[in-house]
Amino acid sequence: MDRSIEVNCPHCGARGQVMIPLLGAIVIGPCPSCGEFVCIFCGRALPIRKDVILSGTDAERRSHLLDVLTGVIEERVSDLMDQMTEEDLERLRDEEPVGRASEHENRMAERESSVVEVISQSEVDHFLESELPHIDNYSYFRTIFD
Repeated sequence: MDRSIEVNCPHCGARGQVMIPLLGAIVIGPCPSCGEFVCIFCGRALPIRKDVILSGTDAERRSHLLDVLTGVIEERVSDLMDQMTEEDLERLRDEEPVGRASEHENRMAERESSVVEVISQSEVDHFLESELPHIDNYSYFRTIFD
């Protein structure tokens, strides 16, 4: 199973792959190409202001991140509402009461449980021998991010 997603840096457009974050995770880090900060949220790469994260006050950092994430959530809610039909609303009215798992919750639980995989000893050995020595090598990371 491929456990990575392809993303484009919202600052410079560089393409790369990142490991799929856990459901609901917010990942922030620098783009290997341009060094600007990127936030990975819900499978999307979002621009983050590096100056605010590194030099802003706690309140400024919180406000900036909330602004960026709120924009994505508003967009997704808007898309959902645009696609929702009267039939969907009827189905929601007829769903099981809170406290009993719905079909959707069961599917989500199955999806989450299927994502967890055990790392084999050979994978650990490969990482320790082949990848870990290059952890600080900029060129190595450039091979991951085009």
